[in-house]
Amino acid sequence: MFPIAEILVLLKAGKATALALYLMLLAVWPATTQSNLRASIENHHPAPYHVILAASRRHVTDGFLRRVQEYEHAAKARPDLLSCLQRSHFGVVSITELDWSGFRSRQEIEVCVYYVATFLEEPARLAAWLQDIGMTRVEVRRTARLSNRFSDDPMWVFGYQPNDFQYFSTNPRFIAEALFSKNVSIHVDFASGHVANVDFYIAYK
Repeated sequence: MFPIAEILVLLKAGKATALALYLMLLAVWPATTQSNLRASIENHHPAPYHVILAASRRHVTDGFLRRVQEYEHAAKARPDLLSCLQRSHFGVVSITELDWSGFRSRQEIEVCVYYVATFLEEPARLAAWLQDIGMTRVEVRRTARLSNRFSDDPMWVFGYQPNDFQYFSTNPRFIAEALFSKNVSIHVDFASGHVANVDFYIAYK
């Protein structure tokens, strides 16, 4: 939206050249902002989530190793944050527009939330992102869970949505979730200022 008051001031002052320059800057500004965001996303390369997960356990079981392998496969399908986002016809990207229609597993979702969390870096910013994607209840707590209990400053970010139909309505792989789930929630643990664990839960009716 153009700031009408500023434009009228320039017109009344007879500053046509200044007005033309002003309008040009307004037109370019969104493209510049989008370009900077895209560049930041493309340059975001956190440690792979399965590596972080593998390093979090002192005693490794066969079941845990299988879990790590599942996330390794998910990371091959979603190698970076850009691969997790929907793209418009004009190539515009937004970190609030995850590729819900293209996810093939819960592990892919968690890997992508991990990318977002590491991109935003701070629990408060992640909480705002959870609200932006439609989570109706969002909390940030200073608490120690299993994945961050050895941290100097354990933080837990939680987002809850009582109906996940908005996320999976266009994804045939999650048709059961769209029809029979009663809520979804996202849990992210921060340990010593770093993302330590991500969980995407689906509760059924």
